[in-house]
Amino acid sequence: MDIKAFIFLIGGLCVFFALWIIYARLAYREQKPDDMGRITMTPGIVSWLMALVSTAFFVLFSVMIAQAVMGPSDDRILWFLLGPPLTALMGFSVYIIAWSRLRVSSAQVEYRGLRGWEVFEWDRVICVDHHAGLGNRLQITGRRPQYFWGYGYGVQETKAIFDSKDKPFVVG
Repeated sequence: MDIKAFIFLIGGLCVFFALWIIYARLAYREQKPDDMGRITMTPGIVSWLMALVSTAFFVLFSVMIAQAVMGPSDDRILWFLLGPPLTALMGFSVYIIAWSRLRVSSAQVEYRGLRGWEVFEWDRVICVDHHAGLGNRLQITGRRPQYFWGYGYGVQETKAIFDSKDKPFVVG
């Protein structure tokens, strides 16, 4: 390895860690309960930027699939095979960051998904865990996992409520 590549590597690592420190400072803001005593986990500015990037990739992948269908191209097979799963993954990312929410209080847990806000009593709540590929999910008795964006504001406050109810709360 020559010295120029080594300097770029060290510089890249320094920039990465500097950005990580900036993110850690922007990622936390104390969340106050609303008038009904509920804490809502909301994305921060970095999460919203990630949602915008995911939206851009969702549109880009959709356009690439359409171009592969409409006209001849050298990478047609690539977009027929990889385009749909990549588009679905980016669409899921936008949905998770921009729409789904978890709201908790000492009385109940609320989840906003495709059906709107749903209320669950604490005795139906199993835990919040982390799936390595799809993200954070709320486990409810008799329901499929309810995915949500577990990064941003309100995470510590939500964890404290889960701990007070003796329910595991693990976000990735």
